[in-house]
Amino acid sequence: MRAMEAIQEILRRALDALRGGDQAQAARLSDQVLQAEPEHFGALHLRGIVAILQNDAGRAIECLQSAVRLNPGMAPAHYNLGNALALAGLPDEAVASFDRALSLAPGMAEAWCNRGNALVLLDRVDEALGSFRTAIQHRPQLVDAHINLGDLLFRQGQLSSARQHFEAALRLSPDRSIAWTNHAKVLLGLHDAGAALRSAGEAIRRDAGNAEAWATRASIQLEIGRSAEACDDLARAVVLAPKLVDYRVALAEALRRARRFDEADLSLDAARELGGETVGWLDARGVLLHDCGQLDAARDMFEQALAIDPRSQSVLRHLGNLWQDLDEPDRALECLDRALDLDPRDTIALNGRGLVHTECRRFDAAEGDYAQVLALQPASGEAHKRRAILRLLQGDFASGWSDYEASLRLSRRNNDSSPGVPFWQGEDLAGKRILLSEPNGLGDTLQFIRLIPRLHERGAEVAFLGPARMLRLLRTFPEPVAWITEVGEQSFDFQSELWSLPHWLGLALDSIPAELPYLSAEPDRVTRWASWLASQPGRFRIGICWQGNPARKIDVARSVPLRMLAPLAAVPGVQLVSLQAQHGLEQLDDLPEGMSVVRPPADFDAGPDAFLDTAALMQSLDLVITIDSALTHLAGALNRPVWLALRAVPEFRWMLDRTDSPWYPTVRLFRQQRLGDWTPVYQQMAQALGEAVMRSTAASDGL
Repeated sequence: MRAMEAIQEILRRALDALRGGDQAQAARLSDQVLQAEPEHFGALHLRGIVAILQNDAGRAIECLQSAVRLNPGMAPAHYNLGNALALAGLPDEAVASFDRALSLAPGMAEAWCNRGNALVLLDRVDEALGSFRTAIQHRPQLVDAHINLGDLLFRQGQLSSARQHFEAALRLSPDRSIAWTNHAKVLLGLHDAGAALRSAGEAIRRDAGNAEAWATRASIQLEIGRSAEACDDLARAVVLAPKLVDYRVALAEALRRARRFDEADLSLDAARELGGETVGWLDARGVLLHDCGQLDAARDMFEQALAIDPRSQSVLRHLGNLWQDLDEPDRALECLDRALDLDPRDTIALNGRGLVHTECRRFDAAEGDYAQVLALQPASGEAHKRRAILRLLQGDFASGWSDYEASLRLSRRNNDSSPGVPFWQGEDLAGKRILLSEPNGLGDTLQFIRLIPRLHERGAEVAFLGPARMLRLLRTFPEPVAWITEVGEQSFDFQSELWSLPHWLGLALDSIPAELPYLSAEPDRVTRWASWLASQPGRFRIGICWQGNPARKIDVARSVPLRMLAPLAAVPGVQLVSLQAQHGLEQLDDLPEGMSVVRPPADFDAGPDAFLDTAALMQSLDLVITIDSALTHLAGALNRPVWLALRAVPEFRWMLDRTDSPWYPTVRLFRQQRLGDWTPVYQQMAQALGEAVMRSTAASDGL
């Protein structure tokens, strides 16, 4: 009798140790009992539970199988054996053990929940959903069941239902970091990035060691364009989980978006050291190479990835984008169609296909693709934006501006970094102050500042917030505007992006303001550059631009090799003058025989302010010939003659087929007839240039 009492006392101490978190002591005491009595059910059961907690699946299964053999009527022993089998990676056997437990105790909510987890591993999704729901029916307060059900619903695309279960889990246990993390993922899927960011922040605040929370917040940061913050969050996730390859690949993606290509490359190297050249790694490397302009190497990566997994949605989409940039639309469509055959609801592939259809002038097909995206995902700002561009390109300004405004509205909702001033939506502006900005860069700013007088006509006081390098040029705008680099203590009644104004002003094709010039060059600079230009050879001087910013993806489609302009240089009497201030200057050192391009001195536009010297030099040029860049808008705003080389399907502002522009009367458009073929464009320019030079010569000679 005393021996039995002694065993019970040891087991009591073992249980107390386990409850106190001392697993090692619980294991020692259980083993002590089993040495004396190897067939003791309680000791076997307890020792099996401790082994599960210590991740010792073999020992757990051994003990618990012995326990259920001794006492097959004990549901908890079958339940814990199921847990041990799941830990060992044996989900089929785990489900069988959970079923035996539930046959004895149908209301055991934990068994229903863990059975659901095992069914997920077996890809028996409907059964798993039912198992989780049954667990919640038996115990509505079981947090893990809500979290697991929410996670499975999220993976099945049932985002609203998933959100309900994560929020139920958070009501029951607000300190569960994983619930906050999953809640953030769902909110991002529901396109509420601001709320998702707050939930991810809560997950980190509750458990700063939760690597997935940091990675989730990073994915949200990327969604709203905060690549620097995403890099920081993913760097933290990598520190917390250094052996997890996915985080290193994700860090490489964030670094790529931040244009930190060398660091992205290093992160991918580290990922390869850990996990080899997986499909995900090859895909990420391909995207990085694509962004770096190494298109052939990128294609090789994507094709290697598809050789491993021909059904990879991501790789098919990325290869489709690459073929588009290589001016191979049929191959691009083949890849995107394959992705959509695998998943007709793939909105990224639909958006990409819409873009390819647009490039091929299949406008109805493109419209259909964007309509499908918006039917599946009404809050897709990207689809609204691309459909806006498609409609504006075809001259449907009313629908186009409306779609673009929708994309802006969604972007604002997803990014709560605005200063809190309401966005203008056509309200009365009499006596009101409105703050304008334009995040899309200098070209769009130069195009749309012409609309400021329309705001003045409505009684508004106008300020423009922009980077300092732009403002000295913009201050030559003749209307009263407060040009500022920070808001400071100022207060405003409304704010608006310049891109939003055409919608709310009802801008139509026949009402585009074209009072030119609306910018001017500084007189002292005009004098300096006129003197410099007079010292150069040639009678007909043409400023040229051939290279945009290579860091922008669109540059692949718009820039041309400088050598392509050789037919222009061959026109008698012509002198080409470089207007390049940064990119593409190395090409001046590798000109074909007989081609000459004058290069301005090294201090040309080398100061902190953008385009001041360029604007001044343009005043003494006979013509500007350029690719589609901000230089076009500058020359147009200065009312200087411009010839513009355009792709077969250009940006919206140049519309289709016409040779003139409603935005800039001094611009003449030269268009590709075949996608990617620039040679006929510059040959046509050379012919027109010869005629222009003869007219100019005749005029100067008084003929």
